[in-house]
Amino acid sequence: MSDTNTLTAASRRSFIKAAGAGTAAAAFGAVSLTARAASDIKFDAEYDIVVCGGGGGGLPCALFSRWLGNRVAILEKAGSVGGTAAKAAFWYWVPNNEPMRRAGIADPKPDYMRYVARLSRPEQYDPSQPKLGLSDWEYEMCEAIYDSASPAAELLASKGALVYRHEATVPDYWAELPEDKAPRGRVLFPKESLPSMSDGGRVAIRTMSAAARRDGIDIKTGYRVQKVLVDESGAVIGVEAMTEEGTLFRARAKKAVMFATGGFTHDPELRKNFLHGAVYGGCAAPTNEGDFVRISSALDVQLRNMNYSWMAPISLDKAIAKDGSLSGIFTPTGDSMLYVNKYGKRVVNEKLAYNEVCATFSQWDGAKGEYPNLTLISIWD
Repeated sequence: MSDTNTLTAASRRSFIKAAGAGTAAAAFGAVSLTARAASDIKFDAEYDIVVCGGGGGGLPCALFSRWLGNRVAILEKAGSVGGTAAKAAFWYWVPNNEPMRRAGIADPKPDYMRYVARLSRPEQYDPSQPKLGLSDWEYEMCEAIYDSASPAAELLASKGALVYRHEATVPDYWAELPEDKAPRGRVLFPKESLPSMSDGGRVAIRTMSAAARRDGIDIKTGYRVQKVLVDESGAVIGVEAMTEEGTLFRARAKKAVMFATGGFTHDPELRKNFLHGAVYGGCAAPTNEGDFVRISSALDVQLRNMNYSWMAPISLDKAIAKDGSLSGIFTPTGDSMLYVNKYGKRVVNEKLAYNEVCATFSQWDGAKGEYPNLTLISIWD
């Protein structure tokens, strides 16, 4: 899943720089312009909103912006839109969604907040506190998901951009926790996806990109954003991108620049600097190379949760080969499979959610001074 970050103005002067960003190529970053330089710069195009990245975060961001009456462009580094979302099943988790309400499935906000607070910050969670142990920012973020996700899903559906179907029997991860008072019904799928739902991402990207073109969003593929342009007051005024042909493209953004450019799965240096344990690769789109991490290091942007990732087991052979078809092993089916480490020892409950299984890979054995589980072997009956 990708985060969408909004850049409007650099409000503080003290930077929080990403570790290791100093090693980035000079091509990435920000350009601060004097008043004269800002007025003299030649822009190739002008929009209200420029969205960097055309995947599962960037496309809906651009659509919502366009439906508010803005002139919007999407600049996508790859030769086509979609990103990692195009490879996903695209189940999207929407608390208190409209089909739940129609079916009489209760999902009150206080119960939802306790559930997500318990999982988001288990070390801080305190149900007796007004904000459950979360910081103000974290509490408001969780509230925003509850308040906004269902209206967003309904708007996308009503505009034909992402028509869903609802399966009330699909359980939550950690549905067994006592805080989860609505353990089933929060998941929506693209309506046109196969019964297996394996092609949901391709369907979602196809329908959202078709709606974007229909509604006048300027989609430019093969445009790799490298710099954010900032005037002398600290206001973001646009971006600079390099096209596949090697030409420079500058886009003016009168209102905001949004980044929805994915993670840093395929940048070995960023993986080493930020993630715990060894990570050999991943099933994200090959274009997930951490561009925004490097761009943001020159801006007044605070990055959060950089030492963690949402993971799934993957084929080691394909990861080392950098096989673009690589997919996560999300659901090892059946009850006749064990994961063992290099000593042949079973080290994990294989039926955990895939992200929780992956925590096992980076467990450190202090006595032996090694990561014994970096590679696990599947043994099938």
